[in-house]
Amino acid sequence: MSNHAKVYTVDEIITFLKRNSYQYSHIVYISWDEGTLTINLDQVLEVIDDVTAVSFDTWIFSPLSRCVIEIFHDGEVKIGSLIA
Repeated sequence: MSNHAKVYTVDEIITFLKRNSYQYSHIVYISWDEGTLTINLDQVLEVIDDVTAVSFDTWIFSPLSRCVIEIFHDGEVKIGSLIA
């Protein structure tokens, strides 16, 4: 990742995405150990506790924005972007 940060709030996630993404996109893929789901980022962030309860670790990826959010089982959240 060319740019990354540790974040603590949903507002920090949104701010990072708007400042550091190639093209801000609301469409994301959520990946868990059990599978992947395509969904709107705003919907994910509204129910983030439910989203992270599905599996130990959760990844939220936006190919258009070129960003990934990794939510670790211990509660740590990291976000990164690949800006070309």
